[in-house]
Amino acid sequence: MKTKKLIFALLGLLLATSLSADPTKVLYAEFSTDYKTMTIKYGEAPSGAETYTNGHSWTNVTYKTVNIIVDGSCASYDGTRMNHLFYDFPLLETISGLTNLNTSSVESMRSMFEECPKLTSLDLSSFDTSNVTDMNSMFAGCSSLVTIYVSRGWTTDNVSGTYG
Repeated sequence: MKTKKLIFALLGLLLATSLSADPTKVLYAEFSTDYKTMTIKYGEAPSGAETYTNGHSWTNVTYKTVNIIVDGSCASYDGTRMNHLFYDFPLLETISGLTNLNTSSVESMRSMFEECPKLTSLDLSSFDTSNVTDMNSMFAGCSSLVTIYVSRGWTTDNVSGTYG
């Protein structure tokens, strides 16, 4: 009887450990009143908040945003996709706090910065891209982007192909 209880306790612990990703937590955005500044956070999104889930981009607001701030809470993000995370921000000039973005579990960065024609530089030196397999169109349409900072954590060893 004690053996069965121990087995069930161990199975419960194993199941709880394997389900550690909290499905109520998402990347979500908060905006300044004029929508020119967007702050990306990770956690339980307030009701009505713009959210980024399952590799899909933001809606309705990208045409006004000039500055994006990545909040420290994003260090807890453990998703496997960052597809379109900064996609189609035609007025975007700066992204600060990219060091707060946890990329260690990310497998796809497809179109991550695509269609951000006013960005001139990006500091991606904190990115861990060791698990990334898809970088297709990551910087497509970034016609003013002239400087990208990377470090030893930036690798494309597992990337199967890039276009754009």
